[in-house]
Amino acid sequence: MYQSLTFLDIIVPPIFLAFFYFISRRIVNNHIEKEPYYRYFIPGLFAKLFGGLALCLIYIFYFKGGDTLNYYHDCTVISKLFLKTPMQATRFTFQSLDPEIWLSMDESTSWLVYSYDIRAMMVDRLTWPLCFFSFNSYIGMTFLLGFISYFSIWRLYKMFVYEIPGIERQFAFAILLLPSVIFWGSGLLKDSITFACVAQFTASFHHLIKIKTKRIWNIIGLVLSSYFLLNIKAYIFFALLPGTLLWYVGFKTTQIKNQLVRTSLVPIMVVISVVSGYLMLRFIGDMLGEFSVTNVMDKAIVTQQDLKSEAYQGSSFDIGVIDPSIPGMI
Repeated sequence: MYQSLTFLDIIVPPIFLAFFYFISRRIVNNHIEKEPYYRYFIPGLFAKLFGGLALCLIYIFYFKGGDTLNYYHDCTVISKLFLKTPMQATRFTFQSLDPEIWLSMDESTSWLVYSYDIRAMMVDRLTWPLCFFSFNSYIGMTFLLGFISYFSIWRLYKMFVYEIPGIERQFAFAILLLPSVIFWGSGLLKDSITFACVAQFTASFHHLIKIKTKRIWNIIGLVLSSYFLLNIKAYIFFALLPGTLLWYVGFKTTQIKNQLVRTSLVPIMVVISVVSGYLMLRFIGDMLGEFSVTNVMDKAIVTQQDLKSEAYQGSSFDIGVIDPSIPGMI
């Protein structure tokens, strides 16, 4: 898919880089005096941007195709559809794909690759405006996605610095500069969006229970990140929720001054949290789909059987036959 790169990929990305540097420099200058760890803001941002660039080039010149290029194709389709019939592109953004939207596409716009996959289409809905404002530049929209998502990741970094001051440099390497995260979490993929959502969810939750500032914005951040996780990779939310509940219990427990009362309430609060988490997961079972409480064990079995296939050429493992029940899993 060498056609994914155009002349605009030479023009647009450098302009974006200059603009992003200008904005970042202003942010750093406004904070560096009171928060010296902002010296890692620009290195972290540009590591993410160039990680996205590396992913683009590897998928184009080495893999010659893949998910990221399919998302880019879909985004160009919706961008062209917006120029042709803005109403249908807007309807696609906020509701499910229906025959009216599908029939508005033609050879001038091409058709969606992921029309069959509702979770992949959520990525299309979120990112096609970036493609439009990048003039359909593949690298340009990758940079724009990386720049926007970076602010959520920076909030996560700030949360850790707030909780454990004095090791800002170590946190910068662990959160902002980890090579595998920079590569897989910076391109036009589900992972970039879900990583940002996890960071936003965690930082917003931290603000709500501990810092208690900007409550409305943090509630919005918590709700939106949860919504996107449930609609893109529901199992991430499934994995995130138990730890969040335990975190909340732990925080509330530390606020109890009386040792006897604290010791007595901990088991009760843990049980309430576990039951609440289970009921919540049951309630949102339809959104979790194959990762719902009733289906997750069967999904684990299917995944394990797939890992045993010859397609992985030995890069797999076999843990034997598993009974998809709680005693079987144990």
